[in-house]
Amino acid sequence: MTPVLGSRELFPSLEVPHYLNTASISPLSKPVTDAMVTSLMHQARGGVAAVEHFSASIQAVRDAFGTLVGAAPEDVAVLGNTSAGVTAVASCLDWRPGDRVLLFSGDFPANITPWQQAAKRHELELVWMDGDRFRTDIGGILGDIDRELSRGLRLIALSAVSFVTGRRRPVEHLARRCRDTDTELFVDAIQALGVSPLRMDCGIDYMAAGGHKWLGGVFGTGVMAVAPKRWSQLGGTTASWLSHPEPVGFLFGDRGLLVHDKPLVAGPALFEGGAFNGVGAAGLCTSIELLNTLGIEAISEHVDGLNQVLADGLIHRGWQVMWSEDRRFRAGAVVVEPGEHHAGDLVAGLAERGVSAASPNGHLRFSPHWYASHDDIHAALAALDEVVAIR
Repeated sequence: MTPVLGSRELFPSLEVPHYLNTASISPLSKPVTDAMVTSLMHQARGGVAAVEHFSASIQAVRDAFGTLVGAAPEDVAVLGNTSAGVTAVASCLDWRPGDRVLLFSGDFPANITPWQQAAKRHELELVWMDGDRFRTDIGGILGDIDRELSRGLRLIALSAVSFVTGRRRPVEHLARRCRDTDTELFVDAIQALGVSPLRMDCGIDYMAAGGHKWLGGVFGTGVMAVAPKRWSQLGGTTASWLSHPEPVGFLFGDRGLLVHDKPLVAGPALFEGGAFNGVGAAGLCTSIELLNTLGIEAISEHVDGLNQVLADGLIHRGWQVMWSEDRRFRAGAVVVEPGEHHAGDLVAGLAERGVSAASPNGHLRFSPHWYASHDDIHAALAALDEVVAIR
């Protein structure tokens, strides 16, 4: 089945008339559910024989994700969620007491809590900045980051896109500045990948993203990539039985292969140490392949066009919209300050009228993806008019 921008043909099971909530969780396309059912049936019919199919699905995710973000497949790990990637790096880095880590208040806790825990364990210094300044004071916050870089930072942990405001951060600029100062850059990319171009080869050291949002996969899947030069800095804190060379030989009949002092391998196996979600991987691979077929630049242009119409309509109606005229700072979502209205009530009213939206941190957020159309945008504006008129 070939994906077409603006068409829901691949989503016959989606019952919501106007789905503008991909920044929360994606519906599953028929190719994705078909791939997962096929994977399930491998285990249903063959039991242990399904392991070969599951392993192939994991490798296929590495290949497809590598194409998406400009990474070699051998530098891609397939995990359960964004948190697993953040926690793995925060736990496994070769920290030194006094290392300084820059965090941004207002970011999703998945990219905050693991660094706080690492700071407690390793006596790190956390440096904080207000993440909303990327929206309100871009020049000022970049200047402050430069000053902190000149003082010495071990790592910057950054969300590529704010889950609250929907605004994209200047990842590529910060990657260059980090490279100039030998500072490591970790990017939580869950609100960018699949809808906004973002590549490891711009200078990102670590990137993690859950598969259930813009990547179009099932809940409980995720992917991360590590720059080749950084693997040597990661220890085996999260390693397990699959993190050794030739880890499964002892299961297939030969004696003497069950050895408990094998070295650890460098690379994704440090994080993929145990049994994996082969069924979820089959779906995620299929979805990423759909994205690669459409092309991220084309998806970004399509979604941005929808969001421009939506933002213009909202502004015309007097809503305060967190929207940038500079496309470099736009990703996939349009976020509205609800003013006197309660965002949760607005979301409930929209849902009653067939429009799915979200209310993160008290804001109203719309997030269409590649299969959304202008009809969805006009329906959302009309539904919002109705909700406000009766409240």
